[in-house]
Amino acid sequence: MTEAVDVLWTGNAAPVFAKPGDAGADLVSAESFVLAPGERRLVGTGLAIALPDQHVGFVVPRSGLAAKHGITIVNAPGTIDSGYRGEVKVALLNTDATEPYAVQVGDRIAQLIVLPVPRVTFTQVTELPESVRGQGGFGSSGYGDRTGHQGSADVVDAEQDTERNGGAGTPVDMHEQGLEGTRS
Repeated sequence: MTEAVDVLWTGNAAPVFAKPGDAGADLVSAESFVLAPGERRLVGTGLAIALPDQHVGFVVPRSGLAAKHGITIVNAPGTIDSGYRGEVKVALLNTDATEPYAVQVGDRIAQLIVLPVPRVTFTQVTELPESVRGQGGFGSSGYGDRTGHQGSADVVDAEQDTERNGGAGTPVDMHEQGLEGTRS
């Protein structure tokens, strides 16, 4: 369990956790506007915060707005450094191709997640240590391939396995098959 962190704030409305145990506290709009299809807008929240040293605030989309209306955040997550004292703003984007989205003052538009960040030092070396992933980057885990690996014949197909076992599926241990980090 981590200790509670005191975040100082000024402005119109404090970030509020909707339910006990939520990771993100809701941020509300300080302005009314209509976001046209495909439009992005920097939206003020009327809130300024002082994060403790070695902490960061991430401004992330609200899942309901994204799923129901296509409203997301352009630079998700937006980063608030501990030394920043200006107004928290949200770069909203309407990804819906046809429907505008109206926002009123006080509408919940994003969430704020506060996390500890360790101090790091960057050390130059002549060669990096080996890893399982290596230099595989964008799409290297198998774009479009449900197993995450091309030609993985030994991966059990869940539908086939269910049919063979009279409707009872067999759990597959992805670590045993060397497929940790892939879609299960």
